[in-house]
Parts: sequence; C-alpha cells; structure tokens
Amino acid sequence: MNPELLRHVWLEINPHRLVAMPVVLALIFFMAYSMNDYHFGIPLAHTALWIFGAIGLLWGARIASDAVAEELRDKTWDTQMMSAMEPWSMSWGKLFGSTVYTWYGSVLCLLVFAFNSEYSNYGTLSKSLVIALCTAIFCQAFGMLISLLALRNRVALRSSITLLAQFLGLMYLFPFLTRIFGGKGRVDWFGIDYSWIDFGLISIGLAAAWAVTGVYRLMTVTLQIRSTPVAWLVFAVVVAFYCIGFVFNENEVRPQRTIISTVAFAVFCGLSYIAAFTDRRDPIELRRLIYAVRSKNWKRALEQVPYWTASYLLAIIAVIFILLTSNTELSTTTIQKFVLGQCIPALLLVARDIGILYYFSLAPNPKRAASAAFFYIACLYGLLPLLFTAIDLPLGRIAVLPVMANNLVGSTIIALIHVVGIWFIVIRRWQRTSRDLTTSHLADQSD
Repeated sequence: MNPELLRHVWLEINPHRLVAMPVVLALIFFMAYSMNDYHFGIPLAHTALWIFGAIGLLWGARIASDAVAEELRDKTWDTQMMSAMEPWSMSWGKLFGSTVYTWYGSVLCLLVFAFNSEYSNYGTLSKSLVIALCTAIFCQAFGMLISLLALRNRVALRSSITLLAQFLGLMYLFPFLTRIFGGKGRVDWFGIDYSWIDFGLISIGLAAAWAVTGVYRLMTVTLQIRSTPVAWLVFAVVVAFYCIGFVFNENEVRPQRTIISTVAFAVFCGLSYIAAFTDRRDPIELRRLIYAVRSKNWKRALEQVPYWTASYLLAIIAVIFILLTSNTELSTTTIQKFVLGQCIPALLLVARDIGILYYFSLAPNPKRAASAAFFYIACLYGLLPLLFTAIDLPLGRIAVLPVMANNLVGSTIIALIHVVGIWFIVIRRWQRTSRDLTTSHLADQSD
C-alpha cells in the first residue's frame, strides 16, 4: 500500500471522527427530512448535494492545498523530498490521503443524494454521481496544484492562496453544475448536440484528469526530477481542441479554418502567459539552459527549457495556419480581416510581455517581479491607449499598442521594435546578473 496514503489515513482517521461524521450528517438530514413534512425526496437530495459541496469541494480543497504547507510547518517536507518515494506515489498518496476524511463524508452525502434523487434513469444517476466525484477531485487537485506552484516559486503559503484556488476552481465549475443539477438544456460541441449532463461529464472529467496530472508534474519538479515540457504541450493541444469545439461549423470549410486557427492561437498565447508567470525564472535555471545549449546536450536543454516556449511554439504554428488558410474572398467579415492583419503583431507582443516579466525577474530583488510586470503590461494594453485616445493622439496609441493599427506591415514593424528593445535590455541585465553570480561564486571558493 502507498506509504504516504497510509500515513495520512492513520493521521486523519480515528474512532471519534469515524462516529462524528455520520452522526452530524444524520442530524442535518433529519432536520431537512422533518422540514419536508417527514417525506423523503428531492429536498433531501438537494440538501445532500449542498453538504457534499461544502465538504468535498470547499473543505476538501482547503485541506489539499494545506497539505504541503503543513509539511513545511512540521519541517518534514525536506525528509520527504529525500525519500525514495516516486512522484506519482507521493502525488496521489498526499492528494487522496490528506482528504480521506472529507471523502468519507462526501460518499455518505452522495449515497443520500442517490436514494432521494429525481433521476429515475440509472444511467443519468450514475453520470451525475461521477460528475460529483470528478468535481471534488478537480477542486482538491487544483488546490494542491496552487500550493505546489507557490512552493516552487518560493511564495509564502497563505490562506489567501487557498481561497484563490477555491474561487478559480468553483468559477470554472459553476456554469456546468448549475446546468446539470439545476436545469435542463443542451450544448452544441463539434456539431454534435449534447445534453448538459453528458457535456459536463466530458468537461469536468477532463478537468479532473488534467488537474491530477498537473499535481504529478509539479511534484516531479519539486522533487528535483528532470522532465520535459511534453505534458504541457499535450495539455495546450487538448485545451485548444476543447475550445475549438464551440466554434466548429462543418458547413463552412475555408473561413472555418481561419476561425479554428484563431481560437487555437488565442489559447496558446493565453497558456504562454500562464506558464511564464507560474514557472521559475531565476538566473540559475537560465544558466543551466545556456550551458546545456552550448555543450550541445539537447536532452538536458529540453529538460531546462521554460514551459512557455512550448505553447509559444504552438502559437507560431497557429499563426502560420491562419496565414495559409485565410482567403480574402471568403473571409469578408471585419473580425476575420482584423485577425488576419494582426495575428503576427499579437504574437510579437506576447514575446514582448514575457520579456518584460523576465526583465523584472532578473533584478537583484525579484520578489515582486510578477506584480511589477503585470502593472506595466496593463498600462501598455489599457491605460496608455485610453490616454492617447482621450487626447486624440492616434499615433501615440498605435506606438504603444500596434495591434490596433489597421496595417499589417506597419503594426508588425512597431511590434518588432518593442520585442527587440525589451529583449535587448533583458539580455543586458542577464549579462550583469551572470557576472555577479560568477563573482560571488569565485568569492565563495576563495573563502
């Protein structure tokens, strides 16, 4: 048996807790039963579902995200890092072991829901139960994912990080859950008409599987085991494929290719931002990458390459498809023409924004690098264009946001100037930082 899972079971489960959970739940259900004129049925099922959400989603996510923080507080994390346990065993053992008590209560709630549900079809009932289980797995894995990201980036594990994980996870799940459990409806995905319960099963199942995969990949990195960005590459393709399903129209071929490529491009650019802001950007990692490239150790270089480069490469491929598949006679809408004319500048601006992030990350004190980069990026996309628009200075607006220029060549040149300028100062700062690291290393050796 998984030793990490067994350890958490011994810590979380005792006779008092085993008795307390069903007793408290029984009292709550009896209260709901009495308020329903001593009848079983839908009100009791809804009560069980709400309690399941409180225990499995909120409480479970909180415990999962705090599992790593508790190891740090108890000073046992370093011991676990040096153990012989593999990342996958550590991941699922810690994820499901730390939340084993919440799963105990969640299963009891789902049993009450199943016996009182309005679903007469066992297939529909089974799907709703699987959706509920996947929802809890997603919330708990997402909470642990956020805490591992905070640990990797050396950010203090505060309760606000846990609340952020819960908010983001529930924000994604809310439209699915309200449609599945609160009403009827259908959704068109890749030209196929799905019921909301079937589509929710696909969506939440994928989300839960990738959240657990993310925990495993981050645990691998945290345990200092080298890995390549192949999983991130596959994840980006899956997310793009999922989003394309909403705009797919088999009746239009050529314009549809442009729309599909544009959606994929937007997804890859967004994931590039996420990867750049969540991955480590310290000088030591960059030195290892440069050393691997210079020594032509391509396997090591692939293990050291930042994850955002993988999704950015996919964005470049998407831009190529946009340019190749667009047809000016068929793509007559203003939006399609705008996309065709501005995809290259947009791609360059993503590289500029990531360069801004790296510029602040290579500073002598990079603790607030992400917030500083976010502030300047927000100014470049929002404050300055609005300011130049307010004072009726279109050239200034185009200079700071060239994607708004209705000219492919001109906006591309301006965006390219942004990229070259930003990455030039990034390289200069990197050279100074590298010299400082070499000097301090030599000083330590002399001492």
